[in-house]
Amino acid sequence: MTRDETKEILMTIQATYPNFKPEDKTITINTWFTLLKDYDRKQIGVALRDFIAHDASGFAPSIGQLTTRVEEIFGKDNEMNELEAWGLILKAIKNSGSNSQEEFDKLPLLIQKAVVSPRQLQEWALDEQWDKHSPFYQNGFMRQYRAEKGKFANRNILDCKNQIESKNQAQLEDKNNARRSWSDNASPMPEDFMDKLKQRFASNVM
Repeated sequence: MTRDETKEILMTIQATYPNFKPEDKTITINTWFTLLKDYDRKQIGVALRDFIAHDASGFAPSIGQLTTRVEEIFGKDNEMNELEAWGLILKAIKNSGSNSQEEFDKLPLLIQKAVVSPRQLQEWALDEQWDKHSPFYQNGFMRQYRAEKGKFANRNILDCKNQIESKNQAQLEDKNNARRSWSDNASPMPEDFMDKLKQRFASNVM
C-alpha cells in the first residue's frame, strides 16, 4: 500500500465511524502506513468492508483487526482461505442438483462442517434466484467456515497443551520412580560404622 492509499482507508473509516477522531492525523497516517505498507490495497479494502458489514460494536477497526481479517479471508502460507473454500463450493454446486451426496463427499472436512449436509448443496444448486441470493449464501458460508477453522485451531492448541502436560507428568513420574528405586536399593550402613559415628559425635559435643 502507498501512503495515499492508506489515507483513503482512513478516510473511509472516519466517514463510517464518527467516533474515530485521531488527535494528530499526520502521526496516525504515518503509523498506519508503516504497518500496512506491505499489504495489498485491495485486500485491506475487502477486509474493511467485511468488518463494517459484520461488526456490531460501533467502534472503528484497529490495524490488527484489519490484518487479521485479511489473513482470515485470503489465508496465509498454504492454508486454504475463505475465498478458495467458496470456490470449491461453487464447483460442487454445479453437479449437486442430483448428485449432492457425491459432491459433498469430495469436499475437505472443514468445508463439509461449514456446509453441514449434502442437502444444503442441493438447495443452493436448485435455487432459481441464485444470482440474487448467492452473495448472502457466500457471506454465511464464509462466516461458518471461519468458525470451523477457529474450532480446529483451538483443538490443535488444546491437544498440544495436553501432550506437553502428559509429557511433563511422565517425566515427573520417572524421576520419582528413580528416586524410590535408589532408596529401595540403597544398602544400609553397617552397625559398627553407625556406632563409630555416634561415638565421634558424642565426643565432639562433650
